[in-house]
Amino acid sequence: MAEFDYSGYPVRNKNTYVYGTAVPKPSYPQREEAPQPKQRPRRRVVKVEKIHPLVLASWIAASLVLVGACGFLLKGEMNLNNYLDQVSTLESQIEEKKSENDFAYARISESINYEAIQQEAERLGMVKLTPDKIIDIQYAGSDYVRQYKNVPDAESSSSDLLNGR
Repeated sequence: MAEFDYSGYPVRNKNTYVYGTAVPKPSYPQREEAPQPKQRPRRRVVKVEKIHPLVLASWIAASLVLVGACGFLLKGEMNLNNYLDQVSTLESQIEEKKSENDFAYARISESINYEAIQQEAERLGMVKLTPDKIIDIQYAGSDYVRQYKNVPDAESSSSDLLNGR
């Protein structure tokens, strides 16, 4: 006859076959689980590999170069702002001087009595300039001319004047 284990199920040999559609589950006494206290999740410990000194030195050098470039650009922008402030100050001074000059010119123009000047010129024997009395001299040299002789009449040529005849 078949042998039974402590739970009441037949003990199987490796060479025996159990008939039926399903093999019954053995019933084990169930343990009562005590509630576990909540535990904090453990932090992962990351192992940091040692950095090679040359790599560290190159990072530090690159950081210093970057900080220096930022400082250089910041200083340049500050200088540009200062120059723009100076330019705007000088432009305002120019506008102020132009307005003062225009005011002075208008005041002087109003104070000139052209009729009195014309009467004084006629008294001194001066005559009005007419276009036929204007002599054009073409000279390729400098704009500064010194007069050493009297200006000839309109009939003489300008080349004679320049050649000293």
